[in-house]
Amino acid sequence: MYSGSVLTLGIVQLIESIAFSIPFSYFPNYAISLGASVASIGLFTSSFMLSSALLSPKLGGLSDRLGRKRVIVWG
Repeated sequence: MYSGSVLTLGIVQLIESIAFSIPFSYFPNYAISLGASVASIGLFTSSFMLSSALLSPKLGGLSDRLGRKRVIVWG
């Protein structure tokens, strides 16, 4: 079976994923109600996902070098 820390990490990751997905899934409806075009919503969503995918490994390495607390404080 899994150790307590692995199970805790899995539960925390699940909660984080759900907490991120709920507002992000509602964003297109909210943006349309504010008058945004479907194309601009798609561009925003795509650029957000692409930048997250490209920057995550780089910021992980930066976190290893500088320390997690400094990177978290930066934002």
